[in-house]
Amino acid sequence: MEGCRTSTTLAALAQTQIALDEVDAAVAAAREALDLSLQRRHGDTDPSDAASARIAAEVLLRCGHAEYAYDALRGARLSDALSVTFALLASSMGEIAEAEDALVGRSGPLVASFRGYLHAQSGNWQSAVGDLRHAVNEAPEDVDSLFNLSISLWHLGAKKKATRAALRATRTAPGRKDISLHYLELLLAQGDIARATAEMASLDASGVVEDGSLLEMRARIALAAGEKARAVSLLEQAATAARREGDEALEGTVQANLSVLKYEMGRISRGVALDRLSGLLSKITDNDAIVLSYAQVAQLRSEAPKLRQAVSRLGDNTTPPRRAYFKHRIAVLEGENDAAGYAAEEWFELEPENVMSAAAAVVSIGIGQERWDDAVKVAEYALSHFPHDSLLLNNSAYVLAMSGRAEEAIRLLEPAVEGNHVLSATLGLAYLAHGDLHRGMRLYREAADKAEKVDPASRSLMTAYQALIVRELGIDKTHPAEIVSALALVPVDLPEDWNERSDFLRIYNVCRKHNYKWPLSL
Repeated sequence: MEGCRTSTTLAALAQTQIALDEVDAAVAAAREALDLSLQRRHGDTDPSDAASARIAAEVLLRCGHAEYAYDALRGARLSDALSVTFALLASSMGEIAEAEDALVGRSGPLVASFRGYLHAQSGNWQSAVGDLRHAVNEAPEDVDSLFNLSISLWHLGAKKKATRAALRATRTAPGRKDISLHYLELLLAQGDIARATAEMASLDASGVVEDGSLLEMRARIALAAGEKARAVSLLEQAATAARREGDEALEGTVQANLSVLKYEMGRISRGVALDRLSGLLSKITDNDAIVLSYAQVAQLRSEAPKLRQAVSRLGDNTTPPRRAYFKHRIAVLEGENDAAGYAAEEWFELEPENVMSAAAAVVSIGIGQERWDDAVKVAEYALSHFPHDSLLLNNSAYVLAMSGRAEEAIRLLEPAVEGNHVLSATLGLAYLAHGDLHRGMRLYREAADKAEKVDPASRSLMTAYQALIVRELGIDKTHPAEIVSALALVPVDLPEDWNERSDFLRIYNVCRKHNYKWPLSL
């Protein structure tokens, strides 16, 4: 029997044992295989059986014993394939520079593939694309290179190319659930619900086992299609599956999304949603999806400290666009107009394809900071890319009117204003900027009457905004005070919690900058 214990048989044994989840036995066999595959030749360590050494090292890596394999192979004379394995070991231990050095002077598709992977890990997307394309050209069926190429292209903003690479990867390896989920992510990000639905049907037909992550993706597709009730049901199933699978991160993400969705649907109150999200934040501190959900539900200044604390605990466990969004959201809640404007600008630059980043930038740069020209640039771009979003339309029309382009703002708003009191108020602003005092004030009055039925505090907010706009446009200097006062909204008391509300805080800080008396009225 002892004669059968070659590096080849031991490496194969280790593979079998890891497949059977016999971890300790697999580690022992892999260590022995690696030791046997390394022999002394002329004073240097040289793997006599490189294939077995590679298999053994990869088994050790999967079992959490990368350091043993790393120490064994370090300094050895390695083949191109084994140098990639060593680079993988080094990178898993955080030795990125050593991983890169291991590939210097090496060639071939495996080397190019892993070099591209290292560049992607470092966020050097352009270099990653170059190496990964080289790898794919030499080995068209290399699914990992296609996968990483798709990710890198997406980060460079090449959406269509990224999606094509992901599609190739799914067709090359139809059983790879991680790649299918990535492809679905890209389709959803581009709003291609039809193709996402078709791809999910294709997965069903292929017999892929439905787990928590697949149920969560199915729910997101349903939500994107406007099927909220079905999305809730699927998310509840996904949470149950994730709990059964012991996937705490996925379960936390799903529960957070459920809280937001149920709140938006009116099934739970905002207070209940916040309590649930606060509990998740305390339990899982490194999940940016939970922090994102809390940021979306938080509305009051007093809720900003918990968000700030959660973001601080996240550290680097989030993406640059989300980090910018969190900065923006905290600043908005705290009423810090300048911080909100610069954070929104950063968020928009990082994520220009996101309609919410554009809408936030227009408001925070324009209304909050009064950088009208900069806000108009964002508005022009956003209107060409998201022409049907009512929030963006409202915000953009506001800054256009304040920038001397009232006629353009009126043309944008009038076809969409019916039944929308927010757009009606902004149309009133546009007519004021156009010089039509009577029509502008009438539209404000009508909008305030409708808004008050939705939220009693809205009339107070509109009154303050109207008074601010009159001053910003100089109407109080060009028209008799008694006429302006007679046409204006009647002053009403501020809500007791006005200094907790971000909309009031934004306008309050603009007034403080100009030394206007607060609360504003005409």
